[in-house]
Amino acid sequence: MPVAHVALPVPLPRTFDYLLPEGLSAKAGCRVRVPFGKQQERVGIVLSVSEHSELPRSELKAVLEVLDSEPVYSTSVWRLLLWAADYYHHPIGDVLFHALPIFTAPGTSGDKRAHVVLVCH
Repeated sequence: MPVAHVALPVPLPRTFDYLLPEGLSAKAGCRVRVPFGKQQERVGIVLSVSEHSELPRSELKAVLEVLDSEPVYSTSVWRLLLWAADYYHHPIGDVLFHALPIFTAPGTSGDKRAHVVLVCH
């Protein structure tokens, strides 16, 4: 079973490993819903997917849901955010979640769209 390395919006400078159950797939930059702590669920962002974890697989929890089929950031924005977290020594989860568009932020339905009309006078 593949392992998703997930950044969560917590003030910790690390990622968290979760098993990707059969039937679920995720790419770097996609949002996932995962168990975190005691009886809590959080939305995280996949940093990478691999076959390895530093923890024994028996200790890993499974991803509950993959929320996006495609990354929520463009390639250039993704690289910029990774660079910023590294350069400023700031937790990657914090950086990624502060850069999310408001309609994709945790706690929103993700289906809201803004319509902008420009009028010249």
